[in-house]
Amino acid sequence: MSRTFICLLFFVVYTNLTYAKQATSKANISNDFAKLDIPNIAGKIKIDGELDDIQWQQARQLELKFVTRPFENTRPPVTTNVKIFENGDTLYVAFIAQDPKVENISAFYRDRDGIWSDDLVGIKLDTFNDSRLAHQFFVNPFGIQADSIQNEMTGRESDSWDGIWQSAGKIVADGYQVEMAIPLRILNFEEGSETKNWGAELVRYYPRADRLRISNMPLDRNNSCNLCQMGSIGGFKQAKQGKKFGLNTHISVGKRAES
Repeated sequence: MSRTFICLLFFVVYTNLTYAKQATSKANISNDFAKLDIPNIAGKIKIDGELDDIQWQQARQLELKFVTRPFENTRPPVTTNVKIFENGDTLYVAFIAQDPKVENISAFYRDRDGIWSDDLVGIKLDTFNDSRLAHQFFVNPFGIQADSIQNEMTGRESDSWDGIWQSAGKIVADGYQVEMAIPLRILNFEEGSETKNWGAELVRYYPRADRLRISNMPLDRNNSCNLCQMGSIGGFKQAKQGKKFGLNTHISVGKRAES
């Protein structure tokens, strides 16, 4: 048996064991973000940043409770509440991002994908729930969008993918609020009539003295696999893919992932 073959065999076994160990972190999450069932609510809403449609009153609600960078799972200095639901063809997400000093909010009218230094809120979706790729949808307080694909296998992100989705935001007296409408047809996933469970994380970036990354879930810094630690959202029984959507699962270009 050649030395090259032995080295290759060792690499394959080690890689599989590492991914298996990292993936168990999902099962060890004891908080409510481990499995979040979201309601299916009929009707469409107007994406204007107002959050006055009746569907938001019936949406699932949760709070972002963890600063995951630069600190490790500490309590955030600001409150961020999220509302989320789907209607069979669109995922709706709203963020209510409180801020005691509204004048310090960083928000500019920028080009798409150019908002990463601003205050931001967003959602990451691993639609195959296999900890390999995640779609990322982020919005600044004015509703300007940034979307990308995070590749866990390469440790990089690519913003060359631009989905067609809606967002709106506005700064209010005690912070800012954002609405997002993500058509399910722009995503890639396994179809079927059963409930779908997708990996998911909800995130807020709060750039002040430190650029805080605030999440609905803690992150274990000893686990090098970020997507393995995501909780999941369940629903989407009626979801259908768009017929012309394709995703290159071998993306290797782009900036290093930090989302």
